[in-house]
Amino acid sequence: MAIKSCGIFFKALIQHHEVKIIMALRSIVFIRHGEPYPYRADESDHARKLTEKGREQVKNVALQLLGYNFIPELIYCSDAVRALETLASYKEAVQQAKTQVNSIKQVIVEKKLYHATADDLFHCLYALDDNINSVLFIGHNPTWSTFSSSRSKDAINLRHANAAYFVADIEAWSDCHIAWKLEQHIKPTTHKLT
Repeated sequence: MAIKSCGIFFKALIQHHEVKIIMALRSIVFIRHGEPYPYRADESDHARKLTEKGREQVKNVALQLLGYNFIPELIYCSDAVRALETLASYKEAVQQAKTQVNSIKQVIVEKKLYHATADDLFHCLYALDDNINSVLFIGHNPTWSTFSSSRSKDAINLRHANAAYFVADIEAWSDCHIAWKLEQHIKPTTHKLT
């Protein structure tokens, strides 16, 4: 009798009170590659490398992201040389900071991110496992700036090694087309961070 009345009580409680679904806070960061060497006629754009300044810019921004407690579980990276060198500099900075790099579960080098469209980026996001809560994209303009601007509703110009750090209060990555909030537009600083 007590069990039956308890069940009736909870059924009435559910019917008369709003049931809230707890959403997951997901982090998405877009980093444009660091400063590359200028284009040369005898070298493809795809093969351009980072300058030493470009490597330092990326390390600086990586440390700033650590200050926001951002370490990606998954990294999507363009296959262009300057993007791959940005990835290497990012990981080096995180390792030198003695931070757990183990949280990076996977790195995906994606050819289509070299000339990505907004649809390409959404395709990558939709494909994410819902157990992943933080993702980093390393790539190129103009897409990184235009996509970030469209998500923030403000004009964002991602210069070399700039990062747009977003959070999305969504239950599943399939909902990633809504509910983005720009947390920070991060730029390399001129002083060394430790």
